[in-house]
Formats: sequence, structure tokens, C-alpha cells
Amino acid sequence: SSPTVEHDGDMLRFTGSDATLVFIDEEVAVPDLMLTSLTWEIDSYIDGDAVSAYNLNVMPNVYFASDGTFTANMGCNGAGGSYSDDGGTLTLTFEMMTEAMCEGDLNTVESHIFNVLNNTPTYEIDGERLTLMAGERGISAYASAE
Repeated sequence: SSPTVEHDGDMLRFTGSDATLVFIDEEVAVPDLMLTSLTWEIDSYIDGDAVSAYNLNVMPNVYFASDGTFTANMGCNGAGGSYSDDGGTLTLTFEMMTEAMCEGDLNTVESHIFNVLNNTPTYEIDGERLTLMAGERGISAYASAE
């Protein structure tokens, strides 16, 4: 339809005779959230090149408070303690953790989350998604609406 094209800052607009398409830079439309004061719902488990998801009754999550404390619900057990952020690398100190016996997928998920959090993970936030990596293992989470 030979649309007109207009580029204005973070916006790109295609205008045709019947329709207009407007695109906006993703960083403007969905800015990166902050690590702290959000509940991050863990939904993906990274192991090398593989990413897994589990159908669980309880969604594991982690919360980093701005005062340097954290809590983690790993699906079966809960944990908490303190953390420090050294430019995108987290050092977590577990100060409490429940010790319920977990079975099946809950045990697998809990072990994976604990392994990542306990091994000085690096983190990256892209929009509303947090990814923590400790070597080849990682977890990915989205910011909860709560």
C-alpha cells in the first residue's frame, strides 16, 4: 500500500491507507525493573543449554528486600537470610531454612534453586524478567503482580 514511514526517537510508525502500525523501543515500553522490593516467581530452570519448567501446585519465588535481606519459597521449603549485591553478583547468606522432606518434582526444583542461590549467582534483569546464573545452572523468574 506504499505506507509512509516516520521515525521519531523511540517510535517507528508505518501509515498506510487503511491502517497504521506503531512500534516503540522495548526498553521504553517495558523498562527493566529493579531487583529489590518485588516478588520474583520462578518458572524456568536452566541447566547448560536446556531450560525446564515444572507443573507445580506452588510457584517457587524469591524476594530481595532493599534492606539486604531475602526470602525464598522453594516450593517445599522456605529460606531467608541476607544478601549483598556486588555489581550484578549476589552473595547470599542463608540464616534460616525449613527442613521438610520434599519428593518428586518439588525436590528437584528445590535442589536446583538452592544450588543457584548458594553459589554466588550473577543476575540480569530484562524488562520484567530476572535470570540468576551460577555457572551452567540458573533460574529465571518474572515479576509477580502482587
